[in-house]
Amino acid sequence: MVYTLDCSFCAALFLPDEESERVKLLFDSISEDDSIYIPHIWWYEISNVLFAAIKRKRLTYSNAIHINSLLSSFNFITDSSCGHAYSEKLIELANAYTLSAYDAAYLELSIRKQAALGSLDKELKKACIDAGVAIL
Repeated sequence: MVYTLDCSFCAALFLPDEESERVKLLFDSISEDDSIYIPHIWWYEISNVLFAAIKRKRLTYSNAIHINSLLSSFNFITDSSCGHAYSEKLIELANAYTLSAYDAAYLELSIRKQAALGSLDKELKKACIDAGVAIL
């Protein structure tokens, strides 16, 4: 199976919320034969989530560094698409589905890789449904 995972989905692994258990179960069901794609922006977003958790005293600095190491141990495939044509595609998708360009990056990657998207973002999940992309 092919997946695209967004930051909100992955953050539920270490920041408890109402979806955390469901996300953990889904992560446990991913096998070594599955492909997990993330856009390049994911690394910036997850770093920001970890830093915000430190600032809000939800995590210590050493916990955040440890979590970052654990996340890097997943077999994520970082897509490095960029440039004018890619940017144009993101604007097109953001406009068509009323998304931020950041969220459009996840939708674009899911469409291109024919991947199911893991997200906790309601607007992004709705955009996936409207675009015919499977969601977890």
